[in-house]
Amino acid sequence: MQFSMITPQYSKTTFQNLLRRLRCEYETREEKCSTDQLIMIKIIIKRKNVELFTEKGIGINKNYALKDAVEKIWNDLNLIPDPCKKKKKYMELFKYVLKNEKIIAFRSPPDDWFSQSQILGIDFEGSPPTIAQIACEKGVFISRINRPGVIKILTDPKHIHCVFGKHEEELVKNPLNLQEDPRKSLVEYISITFCPEIRFTKDKQIHKRVGYWKRYIPEFGLRYAALDAEMTRLLGMIKYSENTHPFLGKIKPFNINTEAVFQKFKKLCNSE
Repeated sequence: MQFSMITPQYSKTTFQNLLRRLRCEYETREEKCSTDQLIMIKIIIKRKNVELFTEKGIGINKNYALKDAVEKIWNDLNLIPDPCKKKKKYMELFKYVLKNEKIIAFRSPPDDWFSQSQILGIDFEGSPPTIAQIACEKGVFISRINRPGVIKILTDPKHIHCVFGKHEEELVKNPLNLQEDPRKSLVEYISITFCPEIRFTKDKQIHKRVGYWKRYIPEFGLRYAALDAEMTRLLGMIKYSENTHPFLGKIKPFNINTEAVFQKFKKLCNSE
């Protein structure tokens, strides 16, 4: 995918959004300028720690110097290929990760679902949250957040509760927050982790169409909510396998078969 060769009206947000889409990072270094009245900034564009471009900008302060550097390098950014060669709807993931799993909504799950210590994927719907989705090894349980059974699972210290966003940490016991960068969405983390060449697109109107605050939630709304929870669980298993330190001494370590997790996405990654 190619981006416009015309340099846009500069804004730091536009620049950062472009780099995020290209999965690039940047760093800046202040350098000595020939005049004391101006500041020189060197900008370095990287992807996967590989340096792609550098440029220098001059201005009366750091912001103006960065603006000057970005405007000079904009056409070079246009030459960076989009890392995602394909686009797919987010719900296509459902048949690969949840097709054969049970979804139990608004009734009690079997006793053995949460009897053993495990890594859970947690998601919430509503603002403030009214619905909780809890993905476990046996399926996804969905119910009102204020139900005693839900509260018991969310606060059970024998589980690790994977959440997405710092604001959700306070809603569970033993939280594992997967959103290290608050500017990255869940679907972006899914793509980077499991299918780097696929950009997943979410239905931005899904919450309005479903109305998770209503008494009746249609089947497609439950499936969508369940997928968020299950993807949070799978991402959490990978993150946990990379760093178990926060839970040492709290919970007996889990042995994660990461190969089995990645295998779920193999057919999707190879599909057209």
